[in-house]
Amino acid sequence: MQRKPTTFYGKYRFLIFAIAIFFLLSVGIFGLNFFLSSKLSEDGSKINDSGKLRGLTQQNAKSILSLAQESAAGEPIQTSQAEISESLLALNETLERARARATAAADQTEIDLIAKFDKAWQPLALLSSDLVKSEKPDSFIVDAARKRSGATNVRLLQIADDLTGHLESVAAKRANELKLVQAAAILLASINFLIIVVYAFRSLKRSDQIADAAKRETEQILGTVREGLFLIDGPGTVGSQRSAQLDAVFPRPLTRAQIC
Repeated sequence: MQRKPTTFYGKYRFLIFAIAIFFLLSVGIFGLNFFLSSKLSEDGSKINDSGKLRGLTQQNAKSILSLAQESAAGEPIQTSQAEISESLLALNETLERARARATAAADQTEIDLIAKFDKAWQPLALLSSDLVKSEKPDSFIVDAARKRSGATNVRLLQIADDLTGHLESVAAKRANELKLVQAAAILLASINFLIIVVYAFRSLKRSDQIADAAKRETEQILGTVREGLFLIDGPGTVGSQRSAQLDAVFPRPLTRAQIC
């Protein structure tokens, strides 16, 4: 029965499969690594905003206290009003950005902490806004803002600290996931590479064995045949494979010049 010729895919099927697995593995690992790295960058921005909330809360409380003292002493309050306005605007912007990121991440703990911070902040935010509406705010508003700031400041700081702690925990967990992914990638890539190397080595060894066997068979045939057989190419060069009987037919060694 005649054997069907071996196709390229059939001959190198395992090698093609191993290379395809290596490619898909590399793309998958790099994609996941990029995704986790971008998330870590986003976590860093969230932690930075959480720290801003804490710092701006302190700045707002300090400015309100300064304004209350300046107002009671009849001193100019414009600098304190500018600081309150600055902290009010920056805190509201940071809080809105943090809320949007928490919603996008669908982290319920983060969403709840930001909602708590916003709920505690809004009454103080309204009083802070009233303090900067006029050049000389009413003493009742000044006193109310001072009392609200004193009562709310510790609460805001605690919530901001809780938010920072939660975000740092999420970032640490994600960093560990990234390390595991990278370790798994190195391990799987190394195993796949070794499989390819072993397969290639075995294939080369098998090919060498087949070639050596074919060469021995040819030498045996040419050593026993009774005719003077040899091969000659177009330019007139005599091949190295020739029968032993050729030396009896041509007593002198064949050269290209003699053939031509």
